Amino acid sequence: MFQCWFQDKELSRRVEGLNQRYLDYVATTPRQYACVAYERDVAVGFIVFGLEDAEPASFMFFVRPDLRHQGYGKRILAQALADPKVADIDVWEAGIEPDNTASRRCVEAIGFTEQGRDPDWPDFLRYVYDRRTRAKE
Repeated sequence: MFQCWFQDKELSRRVEGLNQRYLDYVATTPRQYACVAYERDVAVGFIVFGLEDAEPASFMFFVRPDLRHQGYGKRILAQALADPKVADIDVWEAGIEPDNTASRRCVEAIGFTEQGRDPDWPDFLRYVYDRRTRAKE
């Protein structure tokens, strides 16, 4: 289903194509989740997230190329954060390339804050969402 999405130059330069080996890893590894977002019968996006006990949860998401800039990314992320399976995860983080304005605006709109360059991935900006901070507001 997703392979045709990766014919889009913007998506293919930001995310490596999903292959069966990776999806099998997610399906067989505890606290790794891959979810397809649908509106009616149409797949509109995808999110995969990994939850580690010692580190913030990390994720990757994308919206079907012809449906960008319609709010799907925000809805996908908001649903993922609200999922009961992840209620015990307080801190989420994402690495986003500085020129990826759409993704940066998307995560900022749902409460992520930029923390500067990611020390592990210096070509990316680090964004953090902390439920504890949000609960105090």
